Amino acid sequence: MTNDTSGFLALLDNASSGALERGLDLADRGRVSLGSVSDGVVQARVQGTVLYRVALTAGDNGSWSCDCPAAADGSFCKHGVAVVAALEAQDSRATPAVNPTDRQPSETERIEAHVRSLGAGALAEIVLEQASIDQQLSSRLLAAATAEAGEKVDLREWKKRVTAAFRGPGGFIEWRQASAWARGVHDMLDVLVAFLAAGHASEVATLAEHAHRRAQSAVSRVDDSGGEITEIFGVIRELHLAAAEAGAYSPKKLGKRLADLELGASLDTFHRSAIDYANVLGPDGLDAYLAAIDKAHAKLAPDADRWGPAFRIRHARIAHAIATVDPDRLIELYGDEDQMGPSDYVELVELLIVAARVDEAEDWADRGLQEFAGHRSLGPLRDLQATLIRGRGGGGAEIEELYWEEFLRRPATGTVRDLLANCEDSAVTRSRILAKLDASVQELRAALAINEVDNPFRSRGTSRASAGSVGAPPRYLQHYQGSSFSSAAITEVLVELAEIEHAWSLALEFGAAANQWAGLVERRAGDHPGDAVEWALVAAEIEIDHKSRKNYRRAVRHLQAAQLLATERDGIDNGPLSRRIGAGVDAIAKEHRAKRALLEELARGGWPRQESR
Repeated sequence: MTNDTSGFLALLDNASSGALERGLDLADRGRVSLGSVSDGVVQARVQGTVLYRVALTAGDNGSWSCDCPAAADGSFCKHGVAVVAALEAQDSRATPAVNPTDRQPSETERIEAHVRSLGAGALAEIVLEQASIDQQLSSRLLAAATAEAGEKVDLREWKKRVTAAFRGPGGFIEWRQASAWARGVHDMLDVLVAFLAAGHASEVATLAEHAHRRAQSAVSRVDDSGGEITEIFGVIRELHLAAAEAGAYSPKKLGKRLADLELGASLDTFHRSAIDYANVLGPDGLDAYLAAIDKAHAKLAPDADRWGPAFRIRHARIAHAIATVDPDRLIELYGDEDQMGPSDYVELVELLIVAARVDEAEDWADRGLQEFAGHRSLGPLRDLQATLIRGRGGGGAEIEELYWEEFLRRPATGTVRDLLANCEDSAVTRSRILAKLDASVQELRAALAINEVDNPFRSRGTSRASAGSVGAPPRYLQHYQGSSFSSAAITEVLVELAEIEHAWSLALEFGAAANQWAGLVERRAGDHPGDAVEWALVAAEIEIDHKSRKNYRRAVRHLQAAQLLATERDGIDNGPLSRRIGAGVDAIAKEHRAKRALLEELARGGWPRQESR
């Protein structure tokens, strides 16, 4: 890819299989409008059920946002996938075309050329023949015909079609078939989108609610390992909201419908619906929503299980307080602060800010930070507090101290980045961080001298490398209750600060986990190929200890990568690095000569069996 957009591809690792498939389909259908791409950031709009705004930041540690319901919990949604696919397609178009004589056309290109050469009659016959055996295609064509003719939607008939889509092939649907099943469901939901575009808002709302009920029943008979049903819930909510915005219900009727859907569901399609629907509900609809929720609350037994209906009622009332911008009511609903979590503090602080009660917002943010000091989910609350401090004219030193305290509690890549991004002088703060790391190393050395015990992970396939050598496992403290600055945390922070050689020396002294060794070796391979070779041999042994053919193949891939590096760096056949690889493979084959599957994989990788060498 060109224009530095290749870094966006790493974001696809965060998408479920369902989001990947649906996102690629959106891109193929031209639903993406790309904005400018600069400094690894892209802004885009994707036409889904409604038009969504998407922002992506490239890289392995990139970030994303989308205002669709599916992304509300931080998931990488289909709209994000669509933007990445559109970027890749844009770069492909920008690449100079390959001379047609240089390669044979692909199967897809041959099929496309053939289809485009057919006349309308021949195409119609193909489509009609496929529609006779493909229920989803038949439904899409019927919906298009109904919409084009301006006919009334037959709800009874279309409910049957929605039910058939969710039923799929029938019986229990294993994870291997779940993606195909979900594709059929999404095709049907696309039909409802077409009906909505043709002005059938009330019918679409009714069918979306029917789809919601069918989706709930599907949970017990579909293996959702890939997250397909979660994606479907999000689409149904988008569709229902769009229908409501198009006037499917009067505000009061909508408020009661949402309350019934939310309280009667076993899953979260309409969880806290008052927040997303607030603009459509208006004051009358929100009052009707709360009246229905309060009626259900009045029927609860005093000792009702807080995780049953009481849980949904409580969250519906919280949603109403947020939708009506009523911080006092929200505080009342939270009740005892001991029951509040980090996300609850974030909601309350954000609502106080919207209500222009910024002093109270800062006070609540501080209380939340103190209550959950060191908790991994405090980032949003800390950022809100920093914004509030800036808003009242607070100094940079006060904000820096906020992030410094978190770094001390939890030294890691993320907390270092946050600290450096919010400090007054990055050079001074960097020196402060390094001084703290050096002091922590001294503390760790002293603690190890007293409390070190045998590493309990050596027997679990972690590594048999000796202390002080490449691949050595972490040294272990059984009862050390000192600083949070473990050797792993110190090394991680040093890598983030680009102090790679310092991090390497600490890994040799204190050991490291396999993933940390791999990262360090990768960063140093250019200048230290010998260490990369040694790590490949250790990594191969780690894989072999798992005793499966899959792991044996991974072990061989480690060895092959090291062999390529050795050949490149030696510059001659059978140079010193290549000889080291050969000796290491000989030792592995000899030690594991009883593992026939491993010897077969080594042979496939280019190393003959030990007995023939």
